[in-house]
Amino acid sequence: MKRWAAVAAAILGLNTPALADDTWMEQVMTFSLDGDHILAEGAFAPDTAETFQAFLAQNAPGSGPWNKALYIRSPGGALGAAISMGHMLRAREMSVVAFDLCASACTYMLMGGVNRVVTREAQYGVHQFSFGDASADPEKPFFTAKDIESHQMMVGELADYAETMGVDTHVVLLASRTPPANVTFLTRGQLVKYHVDNVPTDEDGGQSNGSVVIPGVTETEMAAAPSDTSIFESLKIKPHRLSSNIALAMARRLVMAETQDLAGMEESLANSYAANVEYNGRLVSGDSIVAEKRRMVKDWGVRNRSIDEDSLTVNCEEDDLWCTVSGDYDYELGVAEGGFLSKNRWHFTMDIMVPLVLPRVMKETLSEAE
Repeated sequence: MKRWAAVAAAILGLNTPALADDTWMEQVMTFSLDGDHILAEGAFAPDTAETFQAFLAQNAPGSGPWNKALYIRSPGGALGAAISMGHMLRAREMSVVAFDLCASACTYMLMGGVNRVVTREAQYGVHQFSFGDASADPEKPFFTAKDIESHQMMVGELADYAETMGVDTHVVLLASRTPPANVTFLTRGQLVKYHVDNVPTDEDGGQSNGSVVIPGVTETEMAAAPSDTSIFESLKIKPHRLSSNIALAMARRLVMAETQDLAGMEESLANSYAANVEYNGRLVSGDSIVAEKRRMVKDWGVRNRSIDEDSLTVNCEEDDLWCTVSGDYDYELGVAEGGFLSKNRWHFTMDIMVPLVLPRVMKETLSEAE
């Protein structure tokens, strides 16, 4: 695996072999339980996804959510394996933390995390995928029309994958503009803007390795890092305390959505409802709810709503995965300014599933307020 050391050295701009404490760069990726998190180190091999699947089967049987965070450092490797692993992480609703180098294929794997953190000590580097010998010497006429077709299809698939995972496709664009032998490291601003790091923080430069906040994961002491690692001494996960704020903001936005024009409302409602929602006592599709609100906006020219901020309450389950928001709002409904047909106060309740890349309303009720 000496070639991985060379890849890592090129990415890091080094002209010397990997240091003793960077031996993980030369190895195929391994997985181990380290305290209450999973430590993944090394390069992606073609069978890394299968290795990870076996690790899951041994440590977390079944197919349901596993409330664990995967801490990773990797110079890259087999892109297909990284994407497959990303899908596995999303299926199990796991979180991912890049605490050191995460480059090339690793950047796509990280997208699979429901919650994603790139710490201030980490580097998130992207570049083009390669075509083997042809990429090694792009001046030679190795490429065929089939190669170009495959390249275009792959870029499209990577963009679709990023979008599905909730990451801005500009990341794929940055990668496609960077030759395989080079690397573009995303700035903190880009990491946040493109939703690579999707866990909010007020800390300058992002969260630090010493104390990482991840939504939905309880506070636990992490095992010490290997003694030959200078990147961090210990890792901690603390409850994020953000679910209530996320749920409250989402409920406010949805209540006020119908005060906007049709285009503004459609944007606010997009992806806000689950596929099926218990809506005022009956199970309906999210699309049907949006259609009903769309008809409301078309039929009534005046729609004024005012939320009573003092009435708002939010309660989240202990694991922060489910929050209930309740409150009152006053509305005025009419066909034209000055011709209101109805004024009243309503009480609403929304059950919201969080944290997800996009939180979803699972249940919504509306009743006349007393």
